[in-house]
Amino acid sequence: MRYFDFSLFVIDQIVSELKRAEFYIRIAIFQLHNQEIINVLNDKLKSGIRVEIFTLPYDSIDEKIRARVTKQFDELSKNGAILHICAWNIGNPGRTSTAIGRWYSFHGKFIVTDKSAISLSANFTDNKELDAILIYKDEKDKINQFNQVFDRLYELFCKPYNNFDGNIRSLILKSSYSKSDALFKTPEVIGTDKHESHWITDYPAELCPDKILYPSTLLICPFDVRARSIINQIIGEAQEYLLISTESFTDNEIINELIKASLNNVNIKILSSDKSMDFTDRIGNNFRYLIASGIEIRTTKEDLHAKLIISEKKLAISSINLNKINLGFKTLSNLWRSNTETLTLEDDEKLVLASKEKYLSIFNNSFDIELSLASKVENDIKVLFSKILGVRSNTKVNNLFSKFLLTEEINVKQKMLHIGKLCKYVMNYYKNSRVSLDVFIISLILYYLSDNKLKYDSIEDRLSKLDVEIDLHNILENMIQHNLIIKEDEFYKLRVISIFEGLTNEM
Repeated sequence: MRYFDFSLFVIDQIVSELKRAEFYIRIAIFQLHNQEIINVLNDKLKSGIRVEIFTLPYDSIDEKIRARVTKQFDELSKNGAILHICAWNIGNPGRTSTAIGRWYSFHGKFIVTDKSAISLSANFTDNKELDAILIYKDEKDKINQFNQVFDRLYELFCKPYNNFDGNIRSLILKSSYSKSDALFKTPEVIGTDKHESHWITDYPAELCPDKILYPSTLLICPFDVRARSIINQIIGEAQEYLLISTESFTDNEIINELIKASLNNVNIKILSSDKSMDFTDRIGNNFRYLIASGIEIRTTKEDLHAKLIISEKKLAISSINLNKINLGFKTLSNLWRSNTETLTLEDDEKLVLASKEKYLSIFNNSFDIELSLASKVENDIKVLFSKILGVRSNTKVNNLFSKFLLTEEINVKQKMLHIGKLCKYVMNYYKNSRVSLDVFIISLILYYLSDNKLKYDSIEDRLSKLDVEIDLHNILENMIQHNLIIKEDEFYKLRVISIFEGLTNEM
């Protein structure tokens, strides 16, 4: 039996599945704080069931609850739980506002017992969050597969090899990268030797395949496949729709891929928070760009934590936020930097449809991200009136002003996309190899004429803002000869409105 859910009750379902276990429980998790889960694990340990937990060092836990959670782990260990602590780090925390000294690379989430294999986007914390879960009940093949993935994680990062934890070090040293020794360097910002034996600046790219090398549903990214590659592939293959949930969203490359898909008539909906530890301003700008391309973005009243991508072909449930370090990126042509994430890929038609229905039930009851974006603009308006102009304004005016400005900002981005599509259309129409000055001018003229017919002087006046010499008469004659426009009396107008109807096909 296979079961998908996207709700506030993922922890409840995890507890139910853990209670079903009769012989063993294996958990790979970024954070484990939830008392109810701890209680179940202790009960299982006392009844003789084997429990293994692959997780992060205790200093990764928020200081406010660290003492309590450490005590919980000590109790689990005392009752016989086997703890695999993954202390490996990657990258450079000095480049972000991430808490220094609590930067660990493992971010995956899954469970396997003798009764079920469970893929998650959830951490086991005390916060009630909207999260996703995929459960394979009593499926031996899936259970075996998830066990193999757990074993691989342990061997990569925890099993002793040559006086070091895990064989990740030996894999890097055995790679063809000529300076592999230099990849084990603790960033100066850490200021301690605490992480000296567990730090990697980057992985040799050969350890991080660009494509899936063998059939698998539960993947370890980047070692089975780069997270960026598989998510780009899902986006690129979608023809009808994409439904996305992400806790945070700052990666420009994925944003460009989504805009491209939207311009190709893929219906895209996104659930996301409008906050980020590091890049709140960037998120606001990116959301304006996505909205301008026709993508619907909403946010939820509840805390959103789910990491999902659903298309008509695939369901992907993962630990991956759409951020640079989660997706991974090149630092040099032969080096790759990425957190260790887990992702389950599923093409079961019933699961895909079930996940779509669950997603839409939440999306349809969420609120438009533009309300949140406008509220941030409203703060600037309050400063303008009170601090700069020294006048008072009422709440209604501030609210309307902010909505007006946000609409104008989105319109600018819509205009950019529209003219850009026209440039590509004209370039292909004239069989040019690039967007030349003439192509750009012709595109602007088509854009101006899309609203109304215009006289020569009106077109000339609009183009004069560019402050560049233009042989407008010859350009207009050329456009007439190529059947792009016609001239009636003193007015120029589009010859065929269908130019604009077919623009998306040129993407």
